[in-house]
Amino acid sequence: MIKIIGTKIVFMILALALANGALAYGVYDYLIPLQAQKRQELETLKAETQARYQEVASLKEQFGILQNQLRDFKVLEAKGYFGNQNRVEAQESFERLRQLSGLLKARYSMSKGELIDDPKALEANHVVLKTAVKLDIDSLDDVDVYTFVKALEEKFPGSVDVTAFSLERNENITAPLLRRIGAGDPVRLVSSVIEFDWRTMSNKDRLDEFDAAVSSSEPESMLPVTTPNAPPAGQPVAPQPQPVAPAVQP
Repeated sequence: MIKIIGTKIVFMILALALANGALAYGVYDYLIPLQAQKRQELETLKAETQARYQEVASLKEQFGILQNQLRDFKVLEAKGYFGNQNRVEAQESFERLRQLSGLLKARYSMSKGELIDDPKALEANHVVLKTAVKLDIDSLDDVDVYTFVKALEEKFPGSVDVTAFSLERNENITAPLLRRIGAGDPVRLVSSVIEFDWRTMSNKDRLDEFDAAVSSSEPESMLPVTTPNAPPAGQPVAPQPQPVAPAVQP
């Protein structure tokens, strides 16, 4: 058989068989495990890529939240929330709000401020300042009182939490009463009592300013009465012309 095929062809067949065996050995012993390893590495890279995508999405979400918090911070800062509760500024703010709402009179009293240790504020080296405030209000109309409360919550420096509110009508509307009001007499038709907690946040290193403001403030103050038809204080009242009876024709 070998003589018929030839020695060279036999050796060639044997060499091809050995090469085929070596190739099969390389495929099953090296290439297939290498393929499995590379497939595993590819899956790992896919998982890491997905994790990076999730991190980017989380960072975008956190950035959006940070932007909203920054806007809220700017609003609180502009509203005077980060302050030491200066009592002189508080009185000026009360007067502006009283004029804005048209109240006749607003008497207020403030208790001694206290410090509240808020854990989140302490992390930023801040503390919350709280002061109880009571307002006694005289007004021509209950609408003016509600306007004042709304302005107090929106424009007073810091946070205002109303804890008590009462409203009482003192006079009934009559013709003589309307004439008095028209003549510029500040008649108290409605009285109200408002109690609220005034809160601000301050740096712990500036608490000496808060203590100085509290110790130097008056315990109770009264805002002046402003009546549109009344003359300024110290100015004499001009005499009003008296009506003259018409002459009777003979």
